[in-house]
Amino acid sequence: MGKTESLWLALCAVLAVGEWAGFLSREWCSMWPLAFILSVFLVMAAYSISSRRWHWLAVFAIGFVLALHVADCRRRVLDDALEVNAGRPFSVCARVERDAAVAVDEKGRRWASFRVDSSPIAFSVVGQIGKRREAPKADETWRCTGWLDSDRDDDVGRRRRLWVKGRGASIECVAPAQGGIRKLLRCARADVARRLGIGLEGDPEAHAFARALLLGDKDGLTPRWRQVFADSGAAHVFAISGLHVMVIARLLSVLALFVFAGPRVAPLFVVPLLWFYVGMTGSSPSALRAALMATFHCIAPVFWRRPNGLVSWSLAFLLLHLISPESIMDVGSRLSFAVMLALVLWSRWSARFGRGRWEGVFVSIVAWVAGVPIVAASFGRFTPSAVFSGAFMVGSAAIAVVTGVAGVACSLFSDMVAAYLNRMSALVLRVMSGACETLAEIPAGSFDVRPWTTFDCLAWYAVFVLSLYLVTLHRKESGKHL
Repeated sequence: MGKTESLWLALCAVLAVGEWAGFLSREWCSMWPLAFILSVFLVMAAYSISSRRWHWLAVFAIGFVLALHVADCRRRVLDDALEVNAGRPFSVCARVERDAAVAVDEKGRRWASFRVDSSPIAFSVVGQIGKRREAPKADETWRCTGWLDSDRDDDVGRRRRLWVKGRGASIECVAPAQGGIRKLLRCARADVARRLGIGLEGDPEAHAFARALLLGDKDGLTPRWRQVFADSGAAHVFAISGLHVMVIARLLSVLALFVFAGPRVAPLFVVPLLWFYVGMTGSSPSALRAALMATFHCIAPVFWRRPNGLVSWSLAFLLLHLISPESIMDVGSRLSFAVMLALVLWSRWSARFGRGRWEGVFVSIVAWVAGVPIVAASFGRFTPSAVFSGAFMVGSAAIAVVTGVAGVACSLFSDMVAAYLNRMSALVLRVMSGACETLAEIPAGSFDVRPWTTFDCLAWYAVFVLSLYLVTLHRKESGKHL
């Protein structure tokens, strides 16, 4: 690792520590204007003083102030909501993220559950709707008046639930879905979902697997399958992340070769389509991270630069966390960045000492090692079976993504060819689901543990880094004797 790359990683680490400290100090979040003034002086001092310590201190202050500001905005909304809840319902007007899921209870009442995009707090609305009333649709604006969870502990990474029921509660559509790019993405998503079902009309479960894999739409998966994928440690393949973005980027790059696009012209074709895919799938934190890294990697030749995985990772981390500081508390975002950093560092290490026939297994182990502390600290789960599922699932998921994308593309010309490719993708997904079901039944393949502390997580990573260091020393000594 070069000196420049080390500086980029240190910059990301200092910003992350600053944001983390800011959220941990949210009891004093109302003092963020004073912290902002101090941070301005620190930035000015760091600019005028050629000392790296002042530079790190300025970056830490920026992250700390950003986190305090977000925490103060959240506190104001929560205080108002919980104070209102003492006497009358709390009201929020926001855009619906995805189509509502509708269920009917034992008394025949229809209940709709959906997520709304309401910064700085994410809400999950559960409300009763009439039998003849249409459920909320994606990108519509709804006013929901109900009762917020009474828990006053502000867990930044948790989505608050708003119950629309009882006296004074109401739910109504304020504005229909607007046109523009959101409508284009919504229509494209629906069209791709339809094309993924060509040839699978008699197998709705396989169609649900395909939508979950390529579009991140897990609403069609039954609770049983959700639990199976979680217990086997393979739930990550249904979250749009680096695997999906990498496959789509590779396919787009190959397509660019057919139109004779050179290395400096291909990004103009690949990058916009890649971001269109990310927007169509919902722009999850892991997808945004992967798309940012792919973008920086693709446009490097345009500026006569050599693509660098660590620099791309660092730029994606800084940009995403400066725009959205609360991402540092999001489990999915932390898991995505940690695993990707571990894989980039491992690729450097393995390229230095040579890749063997077991490279795929080692990559799976590295990804598992990077994700274990985050999962154990956030969910209190330890999944050794993920080591085995990762080595098999990643390759199988890549095949399913390629055949699924090929099926969607061929459906523009021939439904018969699309049906054939979709059935191939469904076959791979069936094999994957069967393997997950087998792994989930392995004794001690996944079990509950005491939520890990920060010290436990640091100790886990320290042991892993020390092991790599000892292996490196051993290989160097072995090389000297050859």
